[in-house]
Amino acid sequence: MPYAYRHLKAHRARGKAPSDPEGLLAWQIEVAGLATPVRGYRFVPGRRFSADFGWPRERLLIEVQGGIWSYGAHGRGWGIERDILKAQLAAELGYLLVPVTPADVRSGHALVLAETLLRRLGRGQHADT
Repeated sequence: MPYAYRHLKAHRARGKAPSDPEGLLAWQIEVAGLATPVRGYRFVPGRRFSADFGWPRERLLIEVQGGIWSYGAHGRGWGIERDILKAQLAAELGYLLVPVTPADVRSGHALVLAETLLRRLGRGQHADT
């Protein structure tokens, strides 16, 4: 079991975690001691595209795909096409864009992915540790 997930389990009872998936993942990342991401990171110069979480130095982006079962933007044709274009632009610019679901966040799987990929791409803990 990755360190971040074990660390998170030890802190769940201590603090009230946010209920929205993006807020919950941000809380998990902070509690686990991972490098702090840029929230709403605009990674395409001159475009309005942003990723929910971005680690520019590692070229890692995480996007929480909310609304996939409620016919939100990520579950409609135009939204899916926009997400595909975003992933293509990210790849062209050398970013790894990882989509996660709200269920991935709630289960801790998104946190494990973030920890694993940050370790593989260069850093996992806060820069000052």
